[in-house]
Amino acid sequence: MSGINIGGWIQMWEKNATPFHSSDVNMFLKRFYEKWIGDKQNLKIFVPLCGKSVDMRWLLDQGHRVIGLEASSIAVADFMEENNFEHSTEAYASGEVVKTKDGRCVIYKGDLFEFNSDIEGGFDAIWDRGSLVAIGPDQREKYIQLMKSLLAPHGQYLIETYYNDDPTYQGPPFKIDPECLCSLLDGCFTSEVLLEKNNLDPEIARYCGPLSKRKRLITLCIFLVNHNS
Repeated sequence: MSGINIGGWIQMWEKNATPFHSSDVNMFLKRFYEKWIGDKQNLKIFVPLCGKSVDMRWLLDQGHRVIGLEASSIAVADFMEENNFEHSTEAYASGEVVKTKDGRCVIYKGDLFEFNSDIEGGFDAIWDRGSLVAIGPDQREKYIQLMKSLLAPHGQYLIETYYNDDPTYQGPPFKIDPECLCSLLDGCFTSEVLLEKNNLDPEIARYCGPLSKRKRLITLCIFLVNHNS
């Protein structure tokens, strides 16, 4: 994994230095849920670099199966404990997989780029909040090809990205604007911009939290992505 390498990612969880984690369900996941999922039930939803995201519990509560991928054992254990899920752990090709007793939530522990559709694929939907933007620019095309291989032909891919007006900012998280995403998706997916607003909007300023206090214009984007037909 590029950007923050996998060791650095694990270390952030070990030090409890996880500013990207939110204790609230993502407001834009809830806002665009109907556009993304509609009234479908029992979908298989993939959450890459999931951490211990409360979004996963919310998606489970909507009646879906949720499959996450996470490098940190601490994050996975915390998610299971904080949600009081009975679970079991077993080995798979690239590490360990943790499953709730009812089998509706599964989290693979390991390197994202060692995961593939032979391990598990055919996802009806993907929720990508904080995953694509954590991947270094040199690995983005590989990442998008992986998502393409995991998403079922009818699947819907919801992505949150952002960009700012600071030319010196290197990331991670890395800047991805609509033009950049369109270029990345070319030939793989088609996309629709559901939201593109900056932190001059009070709602976006609140959502961005401390980042909004750094005199930096931050624009948040939400995209709905589909396979090319």
